[in-house]
Amino acid sequence: MTILCLGSLPVELINFKAVVQTGLVRLLWSTATEKNNAGYEIERSGDHRNWSGIGFVAGNGNSVQRRDYEFTDAQPLAGPNYYRLKQMDTDGAYEYSPIVIADVRAGVSGFDVFPNPSSDGLLSFRIVNEKEGAGSLEIFDWVGYKVYRETIDLLPGTNVFPVSMASFPKGVYTARFEMPDGQLQFRKIMLR
Repeated sequence: MTILCLGSLPVELINFKAVVQTGLVRLLWSTATEKNNAGYEIERSGDHRNWSGIGFVAGNGNSVQRRDYEFTDAQPLAGPNYYRLKQMDTDGAYEYSPIVIADVRAGVSGFDVFPNPSSDGLLSFRIVNEKEGAGSLEIFDWVGYKVYRETIDLLPGTNVFPVSMASFPKGVYTARFEMPDGQLQFRKIMLR
């Protein structure tokens, strides 16, 4: 699922996620196509307002095939860590990715959705699991009709990924997540 096309820049971002593992946060992202891509400055914030660069990953310049990238934050902040990519073009133009969140607090587990309620329909889902494997996210409307389905490849630890419900009607929805071990988790979602 393509979650972002970086506007006028010729880079198509397929996904961007944060995975919390023991003492670190792994940021993983993929592109479908790239043209004149100089690279990505990784920015982090503890309050969603003040951002600082914590690293750089070189781009592949020009590519028409999937490219996978990874960056490890070996010293994340205690609590929520907000991350974004500043994709830089070779001509100096740049664009920001969607924001992902990694919660580095002890005892956080399960399946969460935030912000909830949401006024713009841009949600983040957080899954904490112990084993690598595929999970399944399904979202149902108030009548019980399935309106969204996605298979998510999970790594051990905390996985955070975005889902846009911006085009969905306002109302109450139910998210159902099936963990790789078959365990089911449910959360109500309210779109205002």
